[in-house]
Amino acid sequence: MAQISSINFKKSNHIQTQHNDRDLPPNYLIGGEVECNHNHQEALALKNQIIKDAIETYTENTKQKFQAKSYEWSAVVNIKADTTMNDLENLSKHFQEKYGFQCYQIAIHRDEGHINEQGEKVINHHAHMEFITLDRQTGKSMFRADLQKPRALRQIQSEVAEILKMERGVDKRKSGAKRIEPRAYAVLKEKEKRKKKQEKLLNKSEYKQIIENFRKEQAGKGFTKEFFKDLSELKKNFQEVNETSLSELLNDILEKHREYIEEVKKENIAKIDNTNLNAQNEPLNQKEQKNDTNIDLIKENQFKSDLKPLNELEKENQILKNQIEVMKEVFEPVMRRWKNQAERIKKIDIILPNEKEKTTKEAYEAHIKLEKLSKIGVFTYDNAKIILDKINQFIKTFQNKR
Repeated sequence: MAQISSINFKKSNHIQTQHNDRDLPPNYLIGGEVECNHNHQEALALKNQIIKDAIETYTENTKQKFQAKSYEWSAVVNIKADTTMNDLENLSKHFQEKYGFQCYQIAIHRDEGHINEQGEKVINHHAHMEFITLDRQTGKSMFRADLQKPRALRQIQSEVAEILKMERGVDKRKSGAKRIEPRAYAVLKEKEKRKKKQEKLLNKSEYKQIIENFRKEQAGKGFTKEFFKDLSELKKNFQEVNETSLSELLNDILEKHREYIEEVKKENIAKIDNTNLNAQNEPLNQKEQKNDTNIDLIKENQFKSDLKPLNELEKENQILKNQIEVMKEVFEPVMRRWKNQAERIKKIDIILPNEKEKTTKEAYEAHIKLEKLSKIGVFTYDNAKIILDKINQFIKTFQNKR
């Protein structure tokens, strides 16, 4: 009798029978056999019939209203690799005869456990037994407080070991051991396996393979030849490290080259922006020169206006207006583009995160140009304050992030 016996009771939940027959399978299964004496529907029907009969028996015998509430219990039982359904049905019969517990479903699970380092299944052989702890003869609840005391539960553990022909577990008062649920057990074993894998030093073949896999993952992502040269150097110079340490080295190389790429991008953007700004400012400079000429003309006309009839002054003013209208028509496409760039700041909340800083910068430059045109009367800039406030708001946001 090498295997250790154990039985643990807990309150049933409403999906336990579906878990037992794998109608609702958990996500930690490793594959294997499952045997169930009643499927979910059959077990539910049997459970309801047991409860109904117990209530009727209790009411008939006592002439009182049925009062029991805590009578649905699930038991998880350790079993051997060769434990049969017949063995568990004998255990069920023992519980009914000695304690009055009525079992309505038994399930044997051999599909839980973990995969060891050699890739082999380590099966957690166990069974689930679902009980209604109402006595068939009286309808009374039998799993009372006195039966849940440590002394009574220790007696039950001994009885289970004897019936299933297994070794009795060491009293937890001596061992201090606590039962681990199957799901928690699988998670624990997986963590232990990962930890051992990380602590183990890599051999030369494993070392090179990890670097090669990393190189393939980064291919086509915009990295320079220098990045892949650094990876090759690391691959050539084998080091006795574990997987975690090697991952840290690879990430250091990755971050270094990412920072370099970002710096190059910023420099290129700055060059492009300066080129575009000079090209865009050329029409504006020409326009400003024309405006200076017009302003001088206005001053001269103003001086002469006292000497000329009113109709001549109006005529000259009309000429000046016509000149401004011509300027508007000539530079309308440029002003429209600047206006669109400035207006985009209003929609910055729906712009992709990596485009927000660029959008804000373009909006600010366009805003400055439009203000100049507004001051000389070529353009009416209605939303200037709203746009400037929005620009300042997002400039502060970028500064805080940095």
